[in-house]
Amino acid sequence: MGSLQDHVRNVCPALKYLQEICIASKHGTITSFKPCVMDTNKLDGDFCRDDFDPHDFNVPRLELTLSGGQKLLFDNVLDCAVSFWIQFFRRHGPT
Repeated sequence: MGSLQDHVRNVCPALKYLQEICIASKHGTITSFKPCVMDTNKLDGDFCRDDFDPHDFNVPRLELTLSGGQKLLFDNVLDCAVSFWIQFFRRHGPT
């Protein structure tokens, strides 16, 4: 189980970020390893339904800030994680 978890975290960083958020939410802080996610933020934005693509405008969203200062949209991280599992189960699932 441990080697599968390590493999998944290495192949799909989005899953590592989501795991860190879950651990910190449950325990308040991460002490067993140095986390990559340094902060999360909820930005309110000024969403207008008439906007074509919400990612192009100042919309309400959740952001992750990584240890190097890089900011990621939570929706994109979640999409990467779901895509990883879809591909994983297509390759390794029952035939």
